[in-house]
Amino acid sequence: MDRSYQLSFCKKCTNRLFDPQKGILCKITRDKPSFEETCHLFHLDETIAEKVDREQESLKLTNLTASKSTRLLNHILDSIFVLILAFWVFTFLSAAGHNEWLESPYSLIISLLTNLFYYTFFESLIGQTPGKVITGTVVINKHGVRPEFGDCMIRTLSRLVPFEPISFLGDNSTGWHDAWTETQVVKKSYLQQ
Repeated sequence: MDRSYQLSFCKKCTNRLFDPQKGILCKITRDKPSFEETCHLFHLDETIAEKVDREQESLKLTNLTASKSTRLLNHILDSIFVLILAFWVFTFLSAAGHNEWLESPYSLIISLLTNLFYYTFFESLIGQTPGKVITGTVVINKHGVRPEFGDCMIRTLSRLVPFEPISFLGDNSTGWHDAWTETQVVKKSYLQQ
């Protein structure tokens, strides 16, 4: 039997014992688990079971996180799509005779609103921007599902924070806009398994 399967029981058992050299042992047998399907000595520790389940789910989702190179490609593709959308908005405003809106500070406000609309709309509606569709990634919350509208709005507003784009330079591929909203970008194929 797979040791990780056995430990999934042992970590939640009142009969668990930790040995610094051997790891988790059975308090009754003083040995590593050797059961095949279920342990007849298992007794659920209610105080720890929910915490262990949450940690295991969180670890499972963390291991699915998209790589830094994929996140960079998402950023490049989405930046191109935002520029195209902004170009259409400015073209429409110009054609409608609102040329005064094409000058600063209005153009900056329109650009920010376009960016806000693009990310919030797509991430809250389908969990993916067009760039993420191309790379096969999706935004999920800490429970492994598409984030709520408010979380998507905060994700988008967080992208406006100075130096936020370099927050990916750490050890993992999580940016501030992910950390602050407890969301992450994962490969969509992993979620379908």
